[in-house]
Amino acid sequence: MPRRFALALLALLILLLLGLLVGRRVHEARQKRQVAARPTPTRTIPPPPTPIPARLVSIWFESAEDGLFHPEAREVPAAVDDVAFLRSLAAAVLEGPRHPALLKPFPDGWTLRAAFRLADGIAVLDLAPPAPPTPMPTPEPSPVEAAGKKGAKKPEPTPTIPPPVAIAELPKRWETGSSEEVGATQSLVLTVTKNVHAVSRVILLVGGEPVETLAGHVDLTHPLLPDLSRAADEAPLVAPMPEPEVTSGPAPTSPSAAGSAAPPVAPPSAASPVPSSPRLPPIAVPRPAARPTSASRERLLPHMTDDRPIGLFDSGVGGLTVLDAVARRLPSENLLYLGDTARLPYGTKSVETVRRYARRAVSLLLSRGVKALVVACNTASALALDAIVEEAGDVPVVGVVGPGARAALRRARGLTGPGAEAPIAVLATEATVASDAYGRAIRSLDPFRTVMNVACPLFVPLAEEGWTENEVARAAARLYLAPVVEARARVVVLGCTHYPLLSATIAAALPEGTLLVDSAASTAVEVETLLGTNARREGGAGETHLLVTDASERLRRVAGRFLGREAAALELVDLP
Repeated sequence: MPRRFALALLALLILLLLGLLVGRRVHEARQKRQVAARPTPTRTIPPPPTPIPARLVSIWFESAEDGLFHPEAREVPAAVDDVAFLRSLAAAVLEGPRHPALLKPFPDGWTLRAAFRLADGIAVLDLAPPAPPTPMPTPEPSPVEAAGKKGAKKPEPTPTIPPPVAIAELPKRWETGSSEEVGATQSLVLTVTKNVHAVSRVILLVGGEPVETLAGHVDLTHPLLPDLSRAADEAPLVAPMPEPEVTSGPAPTSPSAAGSAAPPVAPPSAASPVPSSPRLPPIAVPRPAARPTSASRERLLPHMTDDRPIGLFDSGVGGLTVLDAVARRLPSENLLYLGDTARLPYGTKSVETVRRYARRAVSLLLSRGVKALVVACNTASALALDAIVEEAGDVPVVGVVGPGARAALRRARGLTGPGAEAPIAVLATEATVASDAYGRAIRSLDPFRTVMNVACPLFVPLAEEGWTENEVARAAARLYLAPVVEARARVVVLGCTHYPLLSATIAAALPEGTLLVDSAASTAVEVETLLGTNARREGGAGETHLLVTDASERLRRVAGRFLGREAAALELVDLP
């Protein structure tokens, strides 16, 4: 029995081994069939990266020969929006020209921190100056050297003299003062405004902060306008190609061979991405060592005058305060004012209604041939400025919100002591408050600035009735301004064109030393900057013409109250 059991166990083991062997062979055969049935993998070659499309633009630089700004053809990366396009344009200006006849506007090391576009046709470019050189630290002596010198007399310290470059460049940045600064700012302004149709003015920041000037000559507290009198009206320049180089080799054996075979030339340099074009031939102009003086530049500027009127628009007669400020600032200009008195007030209307009324008013002023438009209505500036700019087309537009916001921010930045970080208070109509137009404009320049809006609806009828300094006006001022006093605001914006008539009552209800910002005066300064030199009227006193959509004897009295004198004849017009 034991032997028979052992044989049976051995046979079982043999059968088990045979089964494992057969199973393995079957598995291997199955795997081979599966591998043979699979398709043969093909090697896929990835497509070459898609090159970034380029866009041919004109970058404007100053010429040292004639003092004018000439366009240089340049390819920049194509952009999907205005902000990316602004960055490409500004980077090209900071890089400098490639044509030898043009001048580099900014010193080496300047960069672009940010760029964005505001709704009223203003582009903001935030520049960063080169970082000052870091002084090398003086190495401390080792313990062995310190021990050896313990008994020795301590030598006198040698004064460290900074490199001459740091002394010459850091304080002034530009060596020729106003000439360099004008060239730098106008290169940016002309490049942006001539390539981006929706931009007509440029605000320059340095290190994220508003600055008064770069080197003490150009006023940067207001948006910069292109100086078209110095823009050369000609085809863009192209950077010249490298001179051909003749390779060494045997001379031609016959005159005919010499005339038929051109010498080999070196390939174009890869450093100049703009190729030569038959339409834009390169020019060779020697580059002088010095820029033209300001006196020679004045002789180059043509004397021109533009007698067309400046158009001003408001929902009623409150915008006459803006008209008066513009008339005082530009006494030679003809002014055409339109008050939509049949539909006032705009401050209680819906956004869609205000935008529709504003388009109709602007269309009427454009039909009278105005050369610039001033939206002398805070509500229309807050709710419909983009629609007005679109309706105006090529005619430049100035609203009252942007200038007032920038003036308020300048005042707030100049404060010191208690309350310097208090919010900026904006007194306005209900529609302007609901839009937060002043708050958005201020935060676009200073994101960390706090703005509080206060609606003061009774101020408008009080101003029109002439109740500006009686007990009713004082009671309304105390009621409306209580939150402003509690917030300790030291800068208060009069965000409605009616409110300057109550400035004395408003100031009496606020703590002593509170600064009132009248957007009418700031708007007048910006209109003067907008017109530049050639768009202004030269000559005697200008004329003022008032248009209204509803005329009455009361309206004449109110208009005279706002102007501070008897109102001129009112022309009744009808808006569709």
